[in-house]
Amino acid sequence: MPLAITQGRFGWELVAVCGLRPNQNAFVQQGIWLANYQPVFLTHYPFAAGEDIEGRTGLVFDVDSGLLDEKSAGFPFFSPSNDLVGQTAKRLEDLRPYIDLRKETRELLSTLADAGAIRPWPADLQHRFDMAIPNLYALDIESVKHLGETTPVMRNAKPLAVFIQQSLDQLPQLADRASRQYF
Repeated sequence: MPLAITQGRFGWELVAVCGLRPNQNAFVQQGIWLANYQPVFLTHYPFAAGEDIEGRTGLVFDVDSGLLDEKSAGFPFFSPSNDLVGQTAKRLEDLRPYIDLRKETRELLSTLADAGAIRPWPADLQHRFDMAIPNLYALDIESVKHLGETTPVMRNAKPLAVFIQQSLDQLPQLADRASRQYF
């Protein structure tokens, strides 16, 4: 699956490109995930690692999932003292490594953006595969090579740049999957 960088509400983020157009996912058909790899957010759905308006990370619940039932024998999310309990606390514990990794990735991407190493996704790829997704970015490998490894965070920059570049080789498969599914 191709990877890209986007700028979200809390900074730069690494994302998987799952379609050729906004709101298109070539890996979901009739509500079923079709890819071999299952992202963490699907494993824990309707829970996810998220941020509040102040940028603090924690556990969020998709209230539009249709899985919130306040009237039946479901399990409580909170204790009377507002602490997470039971399965809800376990979900947060399971997601904690991903929360930390996402924070480290954002730090790295922010540093790379400040250094001018984040560039728009290659236009030739977007044209070749008739993509219409705005605001996708990639790392410029040559820029990253010249930055050095001055901090522990920066030691991950070169492997990340290569990984993103190699993921772009999967665009033909994505385009094929998207054309069979939607056209």
